[in-house]
Amino acid sequence: MTGKVFAQNFQVNDKGWIVFDSDDDLRDMYSDSGYRKHPAKQNMGLILELMLYLTERGDVVLDPMSGTGTNLVGLTVGRNVINIELEEHYYQTQLATLEKIQQTGAKASGIVLHGDCRKFLPIPCDHVIFSPPYADTLSGKADNTKRHFSNQYVEDFTASENNLGRLAAFFFNIEMERVYRLLHQSLKPGGTMTVIIKDFIRSGKRIALTEAMIRQCSHLGFKVREWHKRYAASGYTALNSKRGVRVVDDEDLVIFEKV
Repeated sequence: MTGKVFAQNFQVNDKGWIVFDSDDDLRDMYSDSGYRKHPAKQNMGLILELMLYLTERGDVVLDPMSGTGTNLVGLTVGRNVINIELEEHYYQTQLATLEKIQQTGAKASGIVLHGDCRKFLPIPCDHVIFSPPYADTLSGKADNTKRHFSNQYVEDFTASENNLGRLAAFFFNIEMERVYRLLHQSLKPGGTMTVIIKDFIRSGKRIALTEAMIRQCSHLGFKVREWHKRYAASGYTALNSKRGVRVVDDEDLVIFEKV
């Protein structure tokens, strides 16, 4: 990793947040159309940049809560990807995306597992890149969840009874600590875990999810190596901002090392 600089070819705004381009072209090239229903899909260009920065050709990259399967873009640059997805709709979306990428001639290995990641982990890997869910997703308590999407979108997002997004914050934190512990066991010595996480607004106040997550992971034997911010505004945050509603326009990329 000597000499590498994260996102050096991307612009930063006046707050120092990295600005990634729209991933529409990458999505059209590699993703199945089922990704469009996901209310929290990750920017594919961001994931590709993380792959190139953190990993080497032939490495195994794990995503335990893989949603639309964005990490599968790693196959196009020779990274082997293991995704775990609980929800049926997005599992099927990922299978179609995997087939589409393989048809481009990508030779790396892609595996998509269907079920609760807590039942599959630990899985040996070199790196973890993932974005955890919010607690209380179905309750709509977070100002940037259910009320901004159709009921069908959110129901597909958290259809399973085992989805951690269904849990209240106290029980959610207990289960996420279990997940982070299993990911620590999964990683090889010197491996990295990148957590992509965004604070949210509840009752007009910003809830600092990132700081709480860092404390949780540090307790389990992870060390923060880097902490980046990216500009992550969306259509609905822009609309709410114009209305005078407080929004979160930044997303945290926290890179941990296993110690």
